[in-house]
Amino acid sequence: MPEPSDNFFGQSAGFAPIKSQSEVQSAEGLRITSEELAQLVTDMAAGRENALAKFYDATSSVTFGLVLRILGNATIAEEVLVDIYDQAWRQAAAYNRARFSPIVWLCAMARNQAIKRLRSGVSSAPEMAGPFDGIESEASKMTIAVRAALDALPADQREVVELAYYRGLDYGEIADKLNKEFETVRTALRVGMMKLRELLKPVVERI
Repeated sequence: MPEPSDNFFGQSAGFAPIKSQSEVQSAEGLRITSEELAQLVTDMAAGRENALAKFYDATSSVTFGLVLRILGNATIAEEVLVDIYDQAWRQAAAYNRARFSPIVWLCAMARNQAIKRLRSGVSSAPEMAGPFDGIESEASKMTIAVRAALDALPADQREVVELAYYRGLDYGEIADKLNKEFETVRTALRVGMMKLRELLKPVVERI
């Protein structure tokens, strides 16, 4: 995979200039299909930088919403976007469309990068009011759908799913945090994730 050019990726080598989220349309607003996103990933694998720019514009509201939910800090979330799309660029050739839709593939990277930053000791305390206030209202269809699906889960399942997905805790860590039995946590997480996948299946298939 060729290195992206510095003038495309911003002042420091490695990534495209980050746009304000108010400048970025959501995937829903662009009405981009899963097939079109998959073609952009294919073009990225061929080293076409304009494909990465289009991929970023179409998906960054989804990834930003997810990363912000995990880290709770808009400035740090913007920094993590650099790592996410740099990883997407470098791993585009390994993307397997038969296994995942492009948005699911990308969100898995986003979550992993956010959890990695969270575990590095970065505070997730919310920022003071600033230009990213109200970002929730600009979240993409996927972000809204995930939140609605979580809210539809029973409280005990929602709690363990959020701790596992957004905080990266394992069964034992969740059990300790909630003062619950290991098997109780494992069952709640397994059932909660099954329900969540079922609730999100129609949305994922449309994106």
